Amino acid sequence: MQYMPEVIVRPSLAVAEPDSTYLAPRPKPPTWSDRSRQMFDFMDIPVEFRDKVPYRREFLDAYAPNVSSLLPASLADSLHRTARWENGPHHFDGALTLMTEFLTEFCWSSSKLEGCRFTLAETASLLKLEEPLQTAAAEKSEEARIVVNHKRALELMVFETHPHRVSFNLLLDLQGRLMDGLIAPPRCGQVRDIHVHVSGTGYQPGRIPALLREMLQQIAIKAAAIRNPVEAAFFLWIHVAYLQAFADGNKRTGRLSANMPLLAGHCAPLSFGGVEASDYVVAMLGVYERNDVSVAVDLFEWLYRRSMQKYPWMLS
Repeated sequence: MQYMPEVIVRPSLAVAEPDSTYLAPRPKPPTWSDRSRQMFDFMDIPVEFRDKVPYRREFLDAYAPNVSSLLPASLADSLHRTARWENGPHHFDGALTLMTEFLTEFCWSSSKLEGCRFTLAETASLLKLEEPLQTAAAEKSEEARIVVNHKRALELMVFETHPHRVSFNLLLDLQGRLMDGLIAPPRCGQVRDIHVHVSGTGYQPGRIPALLREMLQQIAIKAAAIRNPVEAAFFLWIHVAYLQAFADGNKRTGRLSANMPLLAGHCAPLSFGGVEASDYVVAMLGVYERNDVSVAVDLFEWLYRRSMQKYPWMLS
């Protein structure tokens, strides 16, 4: 049965003092709900025996910002209260300087999900190099380029985006930075005009460029309208990856853009550190094949609470 976002009438957000739940021990691996465990069982079925499913635009069309909620509304509000800093670095343009540790872990963890074999220490060493040396390393190694591209895309999002909010052009620009030198230049920063295949799934992304462009614009507009930065982050992570609007780099664009509402909303960032690739795959496949966010919700909560533990200075 097709999953539709739960429609909930939500009160206006009231920012309270951060609670202490982010300090509670988090299980590892994440604790999966009954529905999530069912999704893991479903994904054990060989892909050749699963139905082919197209992109379902109603999954996005039905979402009404600040009325619908992909995250359970109580969870989104609790995470927001916990993640928002009151006395931290409010000056957004200076956030990157203060988040060197976050930048390193994000570049490492997101690149690792794309097959990069760099260790965290190797990633940190690369990112400490001067720009010409980073460029030289990227020209010699695809894995180095993946890491350096993540760093430059994050810098674009923090330093060069005005106003500090999600937009259609920002999503294009982020993908362009992330995929620079990894795919043909005409495919960077552009909605795709070619067909793509997502391996290991029965999901068949849309093929019409005009529709892809329309849906990506709708994603940006709705994300910018969501008042809760945590819900907006989850929304972007899910929908950018699901649409597959680009020739490549869709999932990494979703991970990076998810941090935009968090940083703009003075919330702790999401590094994706500690994620198991197999769990991440099932979270994505649940969305691709069933529009079911159960695994994604459980994984997101665990990852975000981990990020809040990792960067407690942001919650001072």
